Amino acid sequence: MEYDSIERQCGTKAIGLDWGVSHYFSTIDQDGHFEQVENPRYLRNSKDQLASVQRDLALAKGGTRAHRKLKHRIAKLHQKIARQRLDFTHKETAKLVKVAALIATEKLTVKNMTSTAKGTAEKHGRT
Repeated sequence: MEYDSIERQCGTKAIGLDWGVSHYFSTIDQDGHFEQVENPRYLRNSKDQLASVQRDLALAKGGTRAHRKLKHRIAKLHQKIARQRLDFTHKETAKLVKVAALIATEKLTVKNMTSTAKGTAEKHGRT
């Protein structure tokens, strides 16, 4: 199988991306079709398991084999979360490329997006 001959299929539409804080991104295409993709929150889903292992690590005596094994388990959990995020991003971008020939996005200043993070959509926090 020749890898040089494999090309990703791309669509013909033009879409715009709007990155969000409460959701991953929103898209709107030239036909006015709006779609919102929710943030999967992998860290939040693994929080209980991670907290349990971290509590065990806090109780383990430093320098012991058990301490090293617990540190390794925590590192593996963080690696798993990172891989889940990368996989989600890859799948979503592949879907976008399959539909669109032109993808426009906004120029972001993340600091400005999260300065009101303590507030809600209805009642904003500090600015």
